[in-house]
Amino acid sequence: MTPKIVLEPTEELLTIDECRLHLRVDPLEIDSDDVGTHPDDELIMALQTAAREHCEAFLGLSLVPYTYEVALSSFPADNDGAIELPMGPVTGIVSVTVGTESDALMDPEGYVLDDFSVPNRLLPVGGSWASAVDSTNAIRIIYTAGYEADISDGQTIPKTIVQAIKLLLADWYKHREDTDINDVQIPNGALSLLRPHRIRLGMA
Repeated sequence: MTPKIVLEPTEELLTIDECRLHLRVDPLEIDSDDVGTHPDDELIMALQTAAREHCEAFLGLSLVPYTYEVALSSFPADNDGAIELPMGPVTGIVSVTVGTESDALMDPEGYVLDDFSVPNRLLPVGGSWASAVDSTNAIRIIYTAGYEADISDGQTIPKTIVQAIKLLLADWYKHREDTDINDVQIPNGALSLLRPHRIRLGMA
């Protein structure tokens, strides 16, 4: 089940200062607010975003906050009615709707988020779903997912994943003019850091 992105991330995982520090790129210009800039800043941040997205696809995880929607045609009858929610860690359930009627919104008291299972799951309270439905994409679940910068707001991203993104960023920055876009690889050092956190099979 592939989730649809409802809201894209509003902030990146790494700041331009963190990226420059790892790449050993020093600002060449200082503006009136004492903020340094470099001609490659836009490229560096674009590569950082691409590296983060590449790692997300490999891991099956959301490394920054997203809002997703998944759709089902019927509630599962086995495995305690559990619905797996891809691209966790899931931080909250926004809504569950069944059908298009005015009362389609399900009562939050009827379901619970299991954020201990990996991947995270949505479970019916009482062991079975109260509503029965069999119609294409009639069940819609909207949820938020992703690591947070502040541990008080959720899980913080493992430092090994951050380091892997930095390694990938450095590799792409170094070879930015001769990389075959159809043969993008994750460096072996980054792969070693990422594999223990991988949730599902994505790329080799």
